[in-house]
This record gives sequence, structure tokens and C-alpha cells, in this order.
Amino acid sequence: MGRFDPTFGRLGAEPGIRMIGHALVLLLVFSGFFVLVEPAPYELISLTAFAFFLLVGMPIRRELGPMIFLLIVFIAFGFPAATQARAQEEAFFYMTVSAFLVLTGIFFAAYVANNPVENTARIRTAYIGAGLLAAATGIVGYLGLLPGTEIFTLFGRAKGTFQDPNVLGPFLILPALCLLLTVLTGRFTQIVTRLPLLLFLLLAVFFSFSRGAWLHFILSAGIMVGLHFLLSSDPRLRFRILVMTGVALGLGVAVVLAALSIESVADLFRERAVLLQTYDDGYGGRFSRQVLGFQLMIENPLGLGALEFAKIFPEDPHNVYLKAFSISGWAGGAAYLALIGLTLARGAVFVFTVPRMRTVFLPFYATFVGLAVLGLLIDTDRWRHFHLLLGVIWGLLAAERASAPYPAASRLPTHQRA
Repeated sequence: MGRFDPTFGRLGAEPGIRMIGHALVLLLVFSGFFVLVEPAPYELISLTAFAFFLLVGMPIRRELGPMIFLLIVFIAFGFPAATQARAQEEAFFYMTVSAFLVLTGIFFAAYVANNPVENTARIRTAYIGAGLLAAATGIVGYLGLLPGTEIFTLFGRAKGTFQDPNVLGPFLILPALCLLLTVLTGRFTQIVTRLPLLLFLLLAVFFSFSRGAWLHFILSAGIMVGLHFLLSSDPRLRFRILVMTGVALGLGVAVVLAALSIESVADLFRERAVLLQTYDDGYGGRFSRQVLGFQLMIENPLGLGALEFAKIFPEDPHNVYLKAFSISGWAGGAAYLALIGLTLARGAVFVFTVPRMRTVFLPFYATFVGLAVLGLLIDTDRWRHFHLLLGVIWGLLAAERASAPYPAASRLPTHQRA
């Protein structure tokens, strides 16, 4: 008999059960890098993982109640809203898939809540592996290093194993932050091995030429590094964070400058590196469409129904909060806003009050903050990694609330090796 693992309830002492369960989760997270076809392997592995953990009786902590309630409200009101759509069958199918993705978030939350440190570490490791593979396909495709790899590009931009460059870039932010934190706080050998991987990920983010992904990384990295610096009580660690941030920043700039020495890269960068594109501003652009969309939502308390917004304007909202009201009406949209706001608020409290978990929590939380901001510019509710982030954050929050009170903050280490 092995060591008891609370993730698997009464079966947690069986080594074989634990090995199968953790392997399924690792495979599930890792498979998130491949979304060239749908249904993707991620969906098929999710179903297997759901069935397995249902059989072993993985507990769902009551501390996850607020997250689950708000997600249920958001999804539930999407089905009556679907009756408003002209293509009702498509709208109902859309909401069914959305409900499945919501289940993945709840699954990750339950998995993390029952063994927070070790299970979060497993998810982090698998996600970094997935990110590196996705980045490799994007870079190889963009540079045309192998025949046939143009499948990994779209409109001259790296998209890797995703269907859109604007998804590849944001997908790589979490693994980049995990590696960055190790560079800032890890041992010398960890720095030497992780820094090249970090630069590799950042090169792929750059080659996606996604303005949202660039903003996402800058914002999320700034939040993570800034909070870690400000909340550390160790002067030596603060100095080290400053030095290693400078080193990472300098090398990152050097990599970008080297890439810009390629004429085609420089041309595309000049085209993309502007605040507003032609499809953003002016009548019929992204922002005017959003203003008209919110006005339309005021007149439609039940919502428009899934996929209906694009048939009216005819473009997607490119604002996840407007989309939430569009597909789920006033009640569902309000629930979605409440979910994001509550996650941000509780996460901020966690960062300031639970120092021993700070380095575990910060990469996920900082990435989620950036994703919440990015939601103002793009629809993120159906991104698989959005639900993974949401689940991990709530799992860690639930574990902390369910545990005994922590020791005095003065007795706790302010960081751990990532």
C-alpha cells in the first residue's frame, strides 16, 4: 500500500490507481497543444478522465461552490437564449460544447483542491511541455525549416498546432511565466536550463504577431514579477529579482532584434505593431461594433443566442463580456462578470495573505489577470486553457479555505524553488 492521496478518496492509498489518474491528467493537459482538428484529442481524453475520477470518487470540495454556481448560471441561461437564434440547432450545440468546457474547469478545480501543491506541479510540468511543443511547431512553420510545415502558419503568422495565431500566443503565456519565475528564484542550474526555454517560448509568441498576446505577456509578467518583488521580505531575493529580470529582458530584446534582422519579419512587425488596425477603428470596426452590441443587449434581456451576434453585424463581438450577454442574456452575462470579478478579487487576497503558496499561485493568477484584460479584445470563453487556469486558481483557493489556519506570516518562507 502506498501513501494516501486525497485526490482519489478512499482509493488514494492504491499506487496503481494514483498512477493511472495522474497519468490521465498529465496527458489531458499536454494534449491541449493540439487543436488543429475538432473534436481535438483534449476532448476525448477529458471524457476518459471524467469517467475515471467519477469511478474513484474524487471529492468536490464545497469551497468550489461559488465558482460552480456561477458557471452553471452562465451555461443554463444560454439554452433558453438559444431559442432566440435563427439557427437554433447550431446554437444549442454551441452551448453544449461550452458546457463541456465548463466541466473541464470544474474537474481541474476539484483535482487541485484535494492535493494543491503536488497536483498543481503536475499540471504545470505538463503545460510547459505542451507549450514548448506548440512553440516548436509555430517557429518551424513560420521559418519554413521543414517541408510541409506551412500548415503551422496562417496569414504569414505562426499558429502552430492551433487554428489561429491569436490562440497560439496566449496559450504560451503560462509556461513562459512559470519558466520566468524559475529564472528569477531558482538555482543556477535551473536558470541555465530554463532561460533558453523561456526565450524559445517568447520567440514563438513574437512570431504569432498577435498584439493581444504581446500585451498579455507584458501585463502578466509585469504583475507576477512586480508582486513577487514587492511582497518579498528578503533584500537578497529582491536584488536577485531585479538582476535576473534585467538579464531576461535584455536577452529577450536581443532575440527579437535578431528576428527583426530578417526583412520579412521586420515588414510584418511594422504592419502589426500599431495600436489600431483598420478593422479596429471607424464605423463597422471592432469598437463601434461593440458599442452597438451593448446597446442591443439592453433591448434583449434573454440574449441573442449563441452565434447570432455574427449574423447581425456580421462579425464576432471580440469582447468576451459582450459575448457572455449575447449568448446567455442578462442573467448569464452577469454571472460571467461576477465569476471573473470574484476570481480576481479572491486571487488578489490569496497573493497577499498566503505567502507560502505565492510562487505556486502567482504564474496562474498573473496569467488569468492578463487573460481577463485580453477578453476586452477577443472572445476567450471557449479557450481550453482559460478553463484550466480558472480551475487551478479556484482549486488553490478552495484548498486554502478548507485547510487549518496557516502559521503566522512571519514564520513562512516568502518563496519556494519553482
